[in-house]
Amino acid sequence: MKIQLRCVFAYRTVDPADLWSELFEIVDSLGRSSSRYSFYGRTRKPEGIVSTLQSSDRSSFDVSDDRFDFNFCPIAKHRLDQLIVTTTEEDLVDPYLWIKNLAATEILIQAFLFNDEYDFWQNATDPLQFRSHGRECDHLPMCSNGLPPPLEQTVIDVSKNPGKLSLRNGYIEGVSNPIWLGERFWDRVRKQRDQVLDSDVWRQVRELDNGLVCLHSHRKPFDASDDEQTRIQNQVRNLLYEVTN
Repeated sequence: MKIQLRCVFAYRTVDPADLWSELFEIVDSLGRSSSRYSFYGRTRKPEGIVSTLQSSDRSSFDVSDDRFDFNFCPIAKHRLDQLIVTTTEEDLVDPYLWIKNLAATEILIQAFLFNDEYDFWQNATDPLQFRSHGRECDHLPMCSNGLPPPLEQTVIDVSKNPGKLSLRNGYIEGVSNPIWLGERFWDRVRKQRDQVLDSDVWRQVRELDNGLVCLHSHRKPFDASDDEQTRIQNQVRNLLYEVTN
């Protein structure tokens, strides 16, 4: 099963070369590193990627091998930096180790652990994506993409999906199991930390270093929109965010 670890950092606080070095150290410590990686269409050694990032004005990177895909980029419009790590459960090994290392060196706002396929289909809006994968979408709610003619198109309305992701100013409105929240998260969503953590929606609350907290609301990463998982995802979303469509 493909897993996605998505980390949100304070805007322009992450140095791409330092982040790549940290990521390589993590995979190397897990015995999952490679001697060469794909880097913008070229095969490079890990240290060569560091040198390129240090000597260039790149603010983002896309690095992959046969086990991992690492995508990092700042999103200026929403004032956040985003890292997406896609791999398998077996190769991720321990998501808590990843978060511990990344939160120690970067200003982590929040982090999510997703079932990659579930996340994709919960947020897919193009009917062609469904048809190209042999999936029916005629029964799904539709809406305008909000663009003026001739760019306007009818797309799938994901606004009511329990697993939808929405980019906000300085954070991402989304839910996952588990979910990690940093100290700066609370001011961004205008929520009281203690009140949120006291909710009975959580199966487990783990206080970590640097004001970080890890919250569990289900026994596994969300992978379906059945009654139970939909109810939990909606409860978590309403608890964490001022929900808007």
